[in-house]
Amino acid sequence: MTKLPIALALLVSSAGSVCAAPLGGDWCMNGETMHLDSENLYFNEHTICEAQATPIMLDAQDRWQSDVACRNVYAVDTAEGGMVGVHEIIVEGLTHMTLHGAADGTLILGTNLDNEETHYLPCDG
Repeated sequence: MTKLPIALALLVSSAGSVCAAPLGGDWCMNGETMHLDSENLYFNEHTICEAQATPIMLDAQDRWQSDVACRNVYAVDTAEGGMVGVHEIIVEGLTHMTLHGAADGTLILGTNLDNEETHYLPCDG
């Protein structure tokens, strides 16, 4: 009879690591969009931030933090042969980001540039 409580305790203690998975998908806030994959954060149409701490996933305290390298990327023209020209501008000063999963389902973004946090919800459809 002691096997069931031990098995249940093992299942509960390992649930965090089993359920942990990289964050992904689209997150929205008042017309702003943040897309996450396992290595990058994308904001709206032009800003890409490469994370140093990958994969991007919440830890046991529902937090993630990393140094980042961000740039704004713009398609400027189409050259012969269909190649698209790209112009990149480094986002100066933005070097660190944090994510926190809140109990209400929001994903809270913090940066080293702003004392205020931004609350994102999963985008509809």
